[in-house]
Amino acid sequence: MSRKRRRPHKPSRRTLPELSSRLRGALAYRRFVAPPYTIALLDGRYHLHGECTRALTRLGHRVLPIAVDAASPANTVKALLYACIEQRVDMLLSINQMGFDEGGHLGTLLEQIELPVASWYVDSPHFVLRGAPLPAAAVSTVFVWERSFVASLRALGLQDVHYLPLATDPEVFRPLGYGESRALCFVGDSMKRACAKWQARLGHNARRQAGDVAAALLADRQRDPFEVVGTERDERHACDIVAAGTWRATRDYRAGLLRAIDSPALCVHGDDGWGEQLSQARLCGPVNYGAPLAALYESSAININATSLQMQSAVNQRVFDAPASGGFVLSDAQSDLLELFEPGREIAVYRDADELAAQVERFLHDEEARRMITARARARVLAEHRYEHRLQRVLDVVSARHASPAVRRTSCEPSGASPCL
Repeated sequence: MSRKRRRPHKPSRRTLPELSSRLRGALAYRRFVAPPYTIALLDGRYHLHGECTRALTRLGHRVLPIAVDAASPANTVKALLYACIEQRVDMLLSINQMGFDEGGHLGTLLEQIELPVASWYVDSPHFVLRGAPLPAAAVSTVFVWERSFVASLRALGLQDVHYLPLATDPEVFRPLGYGESRALCFVGDSMKRACAKWQARLGHNARRQAGDVAAALLADRQRDPFEVVGTERDERHACDIVAAGTWRATRDYRAGLLRAIDSPALCVHGDDGWGEQLSQARLCGPVNYGAPLAALYESSAININATSLQMQSAVNQRVFDAPASGGFVLSDAQSDLLELFEPGREIAVYRDADELAAQVERFLHDEEARRMITARARARVLAEHRYEHRLQRVLDVVSARHASPAVRRTSCEPSGASPCL
């Protein structure tokens, strides 16, 4: 996705007072000397926080959750400073920029103390940033689950950007011995609320443009939605239009696919918006992420996957979680999926609504094919697509950039003491 180039981010020294020489001395320790490492994690509402914590722990590292205080960013800053001084943090990990305040307090601190930051986006970074500069850009290594964002972020002046797909936690998503109790299962949002939320931010002309974005993405998910909006809008407004159009396109895309297989055999787990889209399917309500979802995957003959249109090539967690749970997946043929798995042998795919209906009919009557594909997919997931694999990649990249030479202890840092904050 091409974007207008922005000037490189310069930290604002007005958001935080300069650190004292005593405090700087306490923070002048070597990073990434040798594993195990100490990683601070900005804690938040994402399930991915728990998955990253468990994966890093299994890799032998220590994870320090940093409580995010949105009402008082200074408390988050203080908590991180204490963690760095007391525990000698090697790196800060953030998911979707969770924990960074709009005032820039935390970002400025991180640049002042030169603490390496790994920022992993699992949603569009443009929707998260909305035209604002990346916080702590000078010390950040950015990872994106959708490879098209590598180029678009580099166009904004960020150079240390890497593709990092999602994965699974096999301690959570594992076979539990459930037999098949339903034919077809879809787990996902109708996008009703997301569409309403983002549409409400737009005026009449902007809503029309959002409709143009949706139509363009439905015709070709590889289309750059920002090209549809054009350059007359400011960056923040353009991001809002693209977000509204993307969620609308995803709503229509998923509804069109599920209508092709709408029947009493289809169980849909999601929000109440599906009642407006489907007439025959059983609407089963939301399901909690984790063990309940793993059980659902395992007990469904076919798990349908329909990827959000914010993803040109990427895959969601379902293509890893379901086979890890012993469940068969029938997914739209995202290009990354065809690299992560061997199509036909480790994953079953469809390319449009007609092929989805045909593949459903085929695999419902071929239990042996489902069983073999699922077994091979699960073996591939365990060998290559666990969160340990992804977090090891993060550590390799960040430590290669930030491993520091020996730092002299300054005379103002008393041995064994923690300076007052």
